[in-house]
Amino acid sequence: MDRRLKYGLSVALAIALVVALMLYTGIDKIWTTLSQLNPVWFLPMIIVYAVDWLIRGLRWKIILKTCDIDITLQESTAHTLIGNTANLVVPAKLGDLARVYSIKKVHKCPVPVGLSSVFFDRIFDFIGVLIITITLFLMAPMVTFNNLPGWIMWVLYGAAGLMAAVLVLIALVIKKPAMFKRLMLGPLKRFSGIFDKLQESFRATVKKPSVLVLITSLSIVIWTMEALITYLLAIGLNIHVPVWMIFFTIMIANLTKTLPLTPGGIAIYEGVFSALFYVFGYVTAVGTTLGVIDHLFKNIFTIAAGGLAASWLGIRLTKISGDQDIDKSEDGTGKQDKKQPVKKDVK
Repeated sequence: MDRRLKYGLSVALAIALVVALMLYTGIDKIWTTLSQLNPVWFLPMIIVYAVDWLIRGLRWKIILKTCDIDITLQESTAHTLIGNTANLVVPAKLGDLARVYSIKKVHKCPVPVGLSSVFFDRIFDFIGVLIITITLFLMAPMVTFNNLPGWIMWVLYGAAGLMAAVLVLIALVIKKPAMFKRLMLGPLKRFSGIFDKLQESFRATVKKPSVLVLITSLSIVIWTMEALITYLLAIGLNIHVPVWMIFFTIMIANLTKTLPLTPGGIAIYEGVFSALFYVFGYVTAVGTTLGVIDHLFKNIFTIAAGGLAASWLGIRLTKISGDQDIDKSEDGTGKQDKKQPVKKDVK
């Protein structure tokens, strides 16, 4: 099936699911909640989200620095926005390949370095979400979580299990790299360069505990600001809910929307809001309205900022074709065309 047709069908499915959720909730009830919106609150939301993206850019800049790639904060933020804009199109965070493509095109960053740094960046996203979620379980009234649906607990167990597996894998990669090298036979051999760069990144970070703490702290700040934006929107909608509930909903919604079902987790994100607010004793319309507007705001901001970032860097988003562009430029071993040396900065 043609890729554009697949994308069109997945977007249509996502929109249909959102519409179905709104119809189930009741358009009149959603409109009643929406009519309470004070648009003045969009200003602090925009400011907070802009700062949030700068912090995301700073985190990736620090990770790239451990790989001996030095770019400015503006550039790292712009590349991060491009990757996340693509993630709104491609499920399962595969849009991050656009980030790898853009930093290679602009800064001649080797693909293995780009892939390993993005992988590391996403790991710390995961760690940040889990730390906040676990903290909420420890601090919020436990009676509140007794009635949580089983699927939410499975999301948490699955996320914690996956995170534990990733951490064990990182430890093994650092301590016993030869074991993984033996597995890279046949077609997998082309990824040996990526493996080497991953190992270098892990070693460089682990050797500097201060860097590890800084990246982890930035990840917690990033997701705290994500939840803060939703809380500001709730205030703007005159929805009075506990802060911890907003934080918990945001963490579960973002963990769930990583499932490769719809582009950008559309419909999944809104569905989690609706379900959790209902579980916590609120009418479905409150959760649905907050989820739809929150997701819409963040997606519109990301697309607008990503478009501006691509224009500033001279990248045409419509020309990015993911791993096909990457495969044409490098063989995965980390070797580049001699005519294209690695640049540490763009003057």
